[in-house]
Amino acid sequence: MSFDTLSSERSTIHPVLGPDSTSGFPPLLFYRQSAASDLGAMAKRAGVRYLMLTHLIPPLGAERQGPWKIPGGGLTEADYRKAVETGGFTGTTHCRNRPREPAASIQVRMSAYGP
Repeated sequence: MSFDTLSSERSTIHPVLGPDSTSGFPPLLFYRQSAASDLGAMAKRAGVRYLMLTHLIPPLGAERQGPWKIPGGGLTEADYRKAVETGGFTGTTHCRNRPREPAASIQVRMSAYGP
């Protein structure tokens, strides 16, 4: 059985908050989440065409994550997509901040159930 979509059910964290950044975000908190680049690598290995990122840290457009300032300002979906691509994924990436917030133009098909 093969699937076209990989969906992250855990928090997805952007490397802008990583230990090498100037954000001051604690490494212990950073490494408890799923890094966007790691999810990109997993999606590549799984051979899926679509990757859905949810529970974004930091949320799209946010200037801060709690008390920590986001270096360079709020992130866009393109920023998350670029982080995913560093993991080797070249398919389509969709982002949404919260599980109930609809993502734009989601077209998810599982090949196990036909076209």
